Amino acid sequence: MRIAIILLILLFNILSCADASVTYTLPEVNKIEAEKHMVAARRYFLSGDYLNCIEELSAAQRENIYLVGVYLLRSLCERRLGMWDKSLTSIHYYLEVESADVRARLIEDQIEKEKSFLKNVLSGKIEVDSIQAYKQPFSLFYNLPLGSKPKTKALGKASSFEGRLWISDTEGNKVFMIERNKKPVPFDIDNPVSVVPLDFDEAIIVTKEGQIYKVNVSENNKNLEHMHVKKVASLPIIASDAVVIGEKFILVGDVKEGKLTCVDLEDGNISYTWTPTDEGRFEPLALSYGGYLVAIADRGSNSVIFMDPWAKEVVFKEQVELLRDVEWISPIDYVVLSEDGSLYIGNILKDSLKKPIEEKLENCWCLARYEDKIIALDTALKNTFLIEQVLKLENLIAFANLYMLEKGPDLGFLRLKANLNIPAISNYEQKTPSLIVGFGENFLPSKWERKTYMNQKPVLEIALADNYENF
Repeated sequence: MRIAIILLILLFNILSCADASVTYTLPEVNKIEAEKHMVAARRYFLSGDYLNCIEELSAAQRENIYLVGVYLLRSLCERRLGMWDKSLTSIHYYLEVESADVRARLIEDQIEKEKSFLKNVLSGKIEVDSIQAYKQPFSLFYNLPLGSKPKTKALGKASSFEGRLWISDTEGNKVFMIERNKKPVPFDIDNPVSVVPLDFDEAIIVTKEGQIYKVNVSENNKNLEHMHVKKVASLPIIASDAVVIGEKFILVGDVKEGKLTCVDLEDGNISYTWTPTDEGRFEPLALSYGGYLVAIADRGSNSVIFMDPWAKEVVFKEQVELLRDVEWISPIDYVVLSEDGSLYIGNILKDSLKKPIEEKLENCWCLARYEDKIIALDTALKNTFLIEQVLKLENLIAFANLYMLEKGPDLGFLRLKANLNIPAISNYEQKTPSLIVGFGENFLPSKWERKTYMNQKPVLEIALADNYENF
């Protein structure tokens, strides 16, 4: 009985609504104007002008609100601008209507993968498949002219800047400047222990006795007699290594007193001195600055100490026996070299240290950055070990952003030029990507032509368009 009454009430409400004089009208559409904007949007998309493409898509939707395809193209634009959340929202709107579109589902899945992958890269959570070390003769690695390899008596520290390597020969009283395909240039400096490049032509040289010099080796000053040398400071220490922090400070390790000394490079004054608060001998053998932390190879406690040079406090430390050198390989990964040639890699977020390769780097003495990799040099400069991370990328797929299509001279083939929007590939130049070209449901025979270059222009365009935060 109760159910029957409810049904009668509902029927009465429906009939009342039917009798009411209410008129519903659908939004008007202008299909011709909407299609004009869609054509312009597609042209902007193919030319890589995604911001204008989005504007044209918005204009098309104002003319015809039923254009569901707008959301798919908008999603692709937002993806290539790095607007991951907006891209996913747009493609979800599209799939609410076109739920059977298999290709759109694949694109949605790809956007999710790229968003997750980039987030992991930036947070340091990307998985490293392995660490590899490639041994090569020093002269061959730098392609030095025959017989020009430097002869050192006691190798100090090494450092690199934009491919230019600086080597300290502490007992030989020399600093060597080495570039590929060129004869090494020696400079006379008494007992140098470390060279810290400031830019391509300027560097700071620290001697064992605590003398700090700023040198200039521009094209006009590459002869030994004309090298411009300026003394910055004189410290009563026995220096072991040095790093520049910020724009005007240098941190110098003192193995005699067991401390770090921070010096202002502008006036030569000591800003502060620092030692760990825990008891025990502190022997800072090697220093490396990356991100915001200084990594210190402390022989006294057999540990790598990570220190915040601005707060002047220890963040954490890891135990390693027979420390020799330490170097950052990324903002969150570091490499440690021990006296016996063992190599370790650690991650400051995972708070772990492991030995990635069983082989030992024979007679290796010091580490230095080389582009996005690390090199290890042996004591006689006989060999160079190139150390790099290999990332797990088996599930990473790239959609090509087509920007040019050329017909072959015999009309038998098409050449597609495209930007591959891939967040990070360390060994891209060594491996040919697998390429699949599809037209509709058909796969086409294809060949990869290896011509690549980096282009940062889109980053600038996004910054100027006030979308940098989203990017």
